[in-house]
Amino acid sequence: MPGFIFEGPDGAGKSFTALEVSRAVGLPIHHFGGPPESKKEIMGRVKFIHEADNLIFDRVPYISDQIYGPIIRRKNSVFQGLDFPEIGFPVIYCRPSLGTILSVKLETKPHKNKEHTDKVKERIVNIVSAYDEIMCKIPHITFNRDKQTCAELISVLEKQMQNI
Repeated sequence: MPGFIFEGPDGAGKSFTALEVSRAVGLPIHHFGGPPESKKEIMGRVKFIHEADNLIFDRVPYISDQIYGPIIRRKNSVFQGLDFPEIGFPVIYCRPSLGTILSVKLETKPHKNKEHTDKVKERIVNIVSAYDEIMCKIPHITFNRDKQTCAELISVLEKQMQNI
């Protein structure tokens, strides 16, 4: 069983939802800890993802870097304009309403300092729009915590795991 990838804007509930799924299905969570510093690091992460098994990823670089690179860091992603590789993991797009995302107090973390969270708050509408656009190109399951419970998502994922 490959595992799952959780994607979505900051404040969408990825980490919380990934933790709930992890507890339910017994898979560990992997988080890369912030944006990659070099193309070599990005390619190392991509290789790790493709070789991984039985993991839940809280974001992956070839999705999130295409959004946060240009919008937050003002740098083009090395993945910009490339076709998405076959990921091999079901992608869960955490996408509550914009109002829910705006109501979340973003926490600073080692890889998300106050400057980062301030930029995210300023540019959240652009971030959400970019995610919506990119996710149209990737097979995924949309999880809207405004309308669904984690238990409902877990049920869908458990059924999917039985079919693998």
